[in-house]
Amino acid sequence: MTLDRQFIEKMKNKLQEERSRIESELKRFANKDEHDKEVYNPRFPDMTDKLEESAAEVAQFVDELALEGNFEKTMKAIDHALDKIKADTYGICDVCKKEIDPKRLEANPSAATCVEHAK
Repeated sequence: MTLDRQFIEKMKNKLQEERSRIESELKRFANKDEHDKEVYNPRFPDMTDKLEESAAEVAQFVDELALEGNFEKTMKAIDHALDKIKADTYGICDVCKKEIDPKRLEANPSAATCVEHAK
């Protein structure tokens, strides 16, 4: 069963919407790296003289650092899926080269592998 153009277009739109959403979230607390436009750097908070406030700001920064890493990983997966759409290989497992179940793609449009190879 080959994926039809309508399904692929629907997945492309979902991927682009998710990428835009993630970029908007990242812009709230991070800046794009000057040297690598695919990398974001969380803004380190201005430290205050009050220890409690500084501790809270550092804790928030650590949380944002982890979130930024997850967002970057997700965006790379989205970009990979969009590249596969352009190359007309979307929905094909990167490992075994068999078709990925459309239900899996519906749940995770950036899936690059079939369920078997996702493990």
